[in-house]
Amino acid sequence: MNDPAASPSRFPLLPDREMTLGEILVAGFRAFFRMLPKMLLGFFLVYGATNLVVALIPFEEMLPCETMEDALRVARVETNVSRLLDNVFGVVAVLAAVLATGHVLAGLPVSPKRAFRGAVSRWWPMLWTGLLAGLVLLGLTLLLIVPGIIWCGYYRFLVPVVAFGLSGTAALAESKRLVKGNWWRTLGCSVVIGMVAAALTMPGVVVSVVYNLGTAEIETPLLLDEAVDFLTNVYIDVAALFGPVATAVFFLNRRSVVDGPRA
Repeated sequence: MNDPAASPSRFPLLPDREMTLGEILVAGFRAFFRMLPKMLLGFFLVYGATNLVVALIPFEEMLPCETMEDALRVARVETNVSRLLDNVFGVVAVLAAVLATGHVLAGLPVSPKRAFRGAVSRWWPMLWTGLLAGLVLLGLTLLLIVPGIIWCGYYRFLVPVVAFGLSGTAALAESKRLVKGNWWRTLGCSVVIGMVAAALTMPGVVVSVVYNLGTAEIETPLLLDEAVDFLTNVYIDVAALFGPVATAVFFLNRRSVVDGPRA
């Protein structure tokens, strides 16, 4: 990184010993809610833009929607397009959240400008490194399923590794180095972090489901339907950022344990 403040090198708020899962989650929540007020506008702009694009695409007009099966197919296409946009452009918000977490753990003030500037600079390295990892995992999975699962665990730290400066094969090797010898614990912690992030998104899911069920038999303004979908989707995207934030805490602590505190 050209901007040292965008990617801190020392994290005095993290212990030098291996943190427990509970400590990782507590530190993750603290970092998440400390950086969220300052980063929220940027997250809203990123996810608002991706969700707005999805909302403006006339899927029902582009695809036949005469039967329930057609409606389900349209919904799947819309979901896949939304995921694609999140994976391509939403990654800016993910990288910014990881860098902002670094600010918090380094005892620095959270700077949305620096976090998002750093995220944009790491956007392309993240995309092609993620593609490279995907190709490796695909090849291993097609060869034998078990190696694909094992190496998927080795790449659990890929996002923070790229956010903090590495890319390509160097990033893949670094993630594997930090996970090696700690694979089962990394997998277990990652599963729990994912479950907690999913739980945080549930209010948005519940609001969306309750609204759709409650208005299924009545005529509602199209603008209201779109607004509810838009706001609940943005909430879900932002709440899900707890996952990469807690993973960044886990990664930085693991790196400190393996390599020792950085000068």
